[in-house]
Amino acid sequence: GTGMATVARGNAPVLVALAAALGAMVPPAWADWEIVPSISVSETVTDNVGLSEKNRESDWITDIAPGIGINGRGDRVKLNLDYRLHGLYYANDSSRSNLQNSLNARGTVEALDNWFYIDASAMISQQNLSAFGGSTYGSVDTNDSNNTTETRYYQISPYFRGILGASTEYLLRYNVSKTTSDESNAFNTQTRQVVGRLAGTTGLSWLGWSLDANSQKNDFDRGRDTEADLVRGMLTYHATPQLSLMLIGGRESNDYTSLDKESHTIKGAGFEWAPTDRTLLSVTREDRFFGNSDNISFTHRTAGTAWR
Repeated sequence: GTGMATVARGNAPVLVALAAALGAMVPPAWADWEIVPSISVSETVTDNVGLSEKNRESDWITDIAPGIGINGRGDRVKLNLDYRLHGLYYANDSSRSNLQNSLNARGTVEALDNWFYIDASAMISQQNLSAFGGSTYGSVDTNDSNNTTETRYYQISPYFRGILGASTEYLLRYNVSKTTSDESNAFNTQTRQVVGRLAGTTGLSWLGWSLDANSQKNDFDRGRDTEADLVRGMLTYHATPQLSLMLIGGRESNDYTSLDKESHTIKGAGFEWAPTDRTLLSVTREDRFFGNSDNISFTHRTAGTAWR
């Protein structure tokens, strides 16, 4: 009862919105649906169930996890959902027994043909409260160290995507996401973000450009809310088919380090080098408000391996 109520409370907005979009825009016959129920049982044996340095206690934990998986794919809709309810039973200390939810759901609706889309996602997992306490690995926490909390996250993101004229691509996206947890000392947050992008070519085939804009507001149930705005432009010079050079400039403002928003200039440069179709090296450096920002990426494929 408690576990299922947590799922409904934490993810109802995103799941209801996604279901409404699916029902209103895509007749069920247009999509192939696969619904797979499951159940798993696993055992964990530990000599320190509380992750305590002094009072070590051993225990045998049984995890019984019924679940359901839903996969749907149609001409204008995609949905992937995996939910499991973990019942953890401790053999030596039954007072530790608890229920934990695990959810990973993601869906996309093409609301207007090749132009307007809606992305939605939801997640429930166990997260660490402190980096200095016992840690959990994966979506289930069999330890009982009081350093984890069940965290619920959902996001809805409508966006427009298309082409202006002959060669200019555009994207306009609105993201709203919310994170909540069961612990009073964990921050519940809501983020609202507007993202815009233009990219295209000039009259010169060897010169390309892009312009990105981002405005974000973070609301915390405890603590100070923050705002950040950013505009960044990039010119790309295709020196050879294998080598491209980038020049970056822009402006950003935020109130991360002060009560009022402060503005800073963005300056940077970089290059991409692809000596073969299977090899790519990308390097960029930017001067940001917090200092230098470096990004180095290298990928290479052989007949039987992939390196990154």
